[in-house]
Amino acid sequence: MVFPDQKIAIEYCGLYWHSEASSGKDRNYHKHKLNLANSQGYRLITIFSDEWIFQQDIVKSKLANIFKQTDTVHYARKLKVHKVSALESKQFQDAYHLQGSSVAPISYGLYTDMGDLVALMTFSKGRKALNTKSTDDEYELVRFVTDGSSVVGGASKLMRAFIRDYNPQRIISYSDQRWSEGNVYNTIGFEKQGEPTVGYWYVDDYRTRAHRFNYTKGKLIKEGADPEKTEWEIMQELGYDRIWDCGHQKWIWTNSDK
Repeated sequence: MVFPDQKIAIEYCGLYWHSEASSGKDRNYHKHKLNLANSQGYRLITIFSDEWIFQQDIVKSKLANIFKQTDTVHYARKLKVHKVSALESKQFQDAYHLQGSSVAPISYGLYTDMGDLVALMTFSKGRKALNTKSTDDEYELVRFVTDGSSVVGGASKLMRAFIRDYNPQRIISYSDQRWSEGNVYNTIGFEKQGEPTVGYWYVDDYRTRAHRFNYTKGKLIKEGADPEKTEWEIMQELGYDRIWDCGHQKWIWTNSDK
């Protein structure tokens, strides 16, 4: 779908038709298409079929935000910021984030006067899954998610609360190029680092994707796989295909006061 007035294009990608073994879509396919759209002045949204089939409400909510068609608008200056319990944070992420909840022990939220949580930002130390290392004053911004409403100034207010309480030297984060241009990072003082790196998921029934970190070569060898073969060779023998994304952009915030 192409929307010339907004300069936005949307592609719906069936997992079978956009995976590597089944349809020849290699690691550069989706990223290349994104770059081509960008070169024509278009923002490309790439939706995988399992997102639409199983998380359609979240997809619609994200599209409404992208097209500035949200029903509800909140202003951060009128909201209260509080730390969020692990349970409430998990439930909120599972309800409103396409990737669901993540292991991040620090959560800040914005609440209305009625006590409703409308925006959440989570932080952790560097995660092994992303090959990051951290010292005592280095953190990762893992999630920023709203309840589907537009929360004007929400990211800035949550970020300030975290910085006030933890005084970090550095914060890293990653934006998913299928859905985000990273504008929120520019707003809250992050700087882009390097070029986006592509990643992939494994699929077996072409209905859902499985995270690649569940199938690292080390884990496969422990389960009896041939150590002389690559992870991809082993996974193909086990009946899996893989689908590549459009890349993740790394961002870094540095504390200029430290």
